[in-house]
Amino acid sequence: TTTPTITSSVTPTITLSATPTQTATITPTPSVTSAPAPLFLASAANSATNARSSNGSSWSYSNFNNSRNWTSLTYGNNQYLVVAYNNNNYEISSDGIIWTNYSYDISHPNNLFNKTIYGNSKYLIFANNATGFYSTNLINWNTFTLPAGNWNLAAYGNNTYVAAISGSSVIATSNDAITWTQRSLPVTRDWRDLIYADGRFVLIGYNTNTVLYSSDGINNNTNNYF
Repeated sequence: TTTPTITSSVTPTITLSATPTQTATITPTPSVTSAPAPLFLASAANSATNARSSNGSSWSYSNFNNSRNWTSLTYGNNQYLVVAYNNNNYEISSDGIIWTNYSYDISHPNNLFNKTIYGNSKYLIFANNATGFYSTNLINWNTFTLPAGNWNLAAYGNNTYVAAISGSSVIATSNDAITWTQRSLPVTRDWRDLIYADGRFVLIGYNTNTVLYSSDGINNNTNNYF
């Protein structure tokens, strides 16, 4: 008698190897904040009309809330500011189209505002005397005091505020818009404009071929143009 052989059949175990999940890292696109159009804005004295342009050649018109003797415009921190001579009111806008009227929250000796600039997070307003205004939010204003004079020209650059007087041989400089130092110019001219561009302050006058320039607003150089 033959004993049968029993053969066991083992079912193989199948091991599943999971494919690892890949984690994708997405680099966010930087948010670019640019100045709102228009790039150019102009106003007329004793008028409520202003003009704006994105290219300097084609212009559109809009209106301020009031007709005043507007003397100066500036732009900074996504806000336009326009000031008026012999007036306790100013207007601001975020787009150059819709304007909001405000009154200064402090008093000024004469309200003869003639120049406004923006620099280092501050809006500055100059007048025909030694008292000026500055603000960081266009709502709350503070005063600063310059040397005696009718300061009607100003610019900011290279971490320096510079103010000048037409028909004078002096300027004033400040690093904080609060404390000012009077300095001498090499010549006296009927100065009409002061700007900062391409790393230089430039002071130009009327009926003269003399131009003053400075990199720091303190040490001045003279150029004669014919």
